[in-house]
Amino acid sequence: MTELGVGIMNVGPVGLDSPGVIAQARTAEENGAVALHLSDHLLLAESTTSRYPFATDGKLATPPEVDRLESLVTCAWILASTQTVRVGPSVLVLAQRQPLEVAKVTATIDALSGGRFFLGAGSGWLAEEQVALGYDFETRNDRFAEWVQVLRHAWSGDTSSFEGEFISVPEGIYCRPLPHGGRLIPVWTGGMTPKARRQSAEFADGWIAVHRADDPDLAALAARVVSLGEELDKRGRDRASFHRVVRLVNVTEANRAQQPELARRLAQIGFDEVVIDPVWPAWDGAAGVIRACGEALRG
Repeated sequence: MTELGVGIMNVGPVGLDSPGVIAQARTAEENGAVALHLSDHLLLAESTTSRYPFATDGKLATPPEVDRLESLVTCAWILASTQTVRVGPSVLVLAQRQPLEVAKVTATIDALSGGRFFLGAGSGWLAEEQVALGYDFETRNDRFAEWVQVLRHAWSGDTSSFEGEFISVPEGIYCRPLPHGGRLIPVWTGGMTPKARRQSAEFADGWIAVHRADDPDLAALAARVVSLGEELDKRGRDRASFHRVVRLVNVTEANRAQQPELARRLAQIGFDEVVIDPVWPAWDGAAGVIRACGEALRG
């Protein structure tokens, strides 16, 4: 059965205190969610030429000066306040973070939470953010692929050297703790381009797609799911063990009631997890939307 994920709003007063991320997380868990997803940006720019790829006007819905809670810290905060849900960023802009530091932080979160952390990760779309952090935007895709290797090298406990194009880790370096139970944290890569799907099929444990809730046409998305399956087959990978996630965006009070039926249709085209947006500012209806989407997925 397709699982129900819920997007947690870690932006602005809704994320900080009204209702806040903990109230959101507990409401989602109590009403049937099995996974919680948070967005990630370290920095935003006042003026930018980069286009947000999931909005028709190319702009984020919230202005850059609004508070944005750091995603990994917030994941840890939520995991400490919940019992069963998986929690992770979707997606962490991995290409603009130091990979050994990410390995350390994520393994710590996973160990403390008993293995309830997942890592959605991507190469990023906001050039101004990456440049401000000291990274070359043009090499982000290659750096992202290498960083995933570094994470798994560290999580495995392997202390042999790692030699990459962008980083060299000497022999004998320890990065502890390891993730819970000696596992490798699942890495689900995000992105809607053919290259993003090829990268997912090549080295990821899953793929996170994005779909606009105001778009009823699922034909293009269904074609991408088929294409991903073909990429997995080319590499001899097991489709059954690969986790396909879709996150709904551009949800409003006007269209959120359509989410249960949309979630059902998304499950039918092959997604293992559908991540809905309860529109948390409209608090009174959030729990009902979550329950309705869960019922739709259960059939």
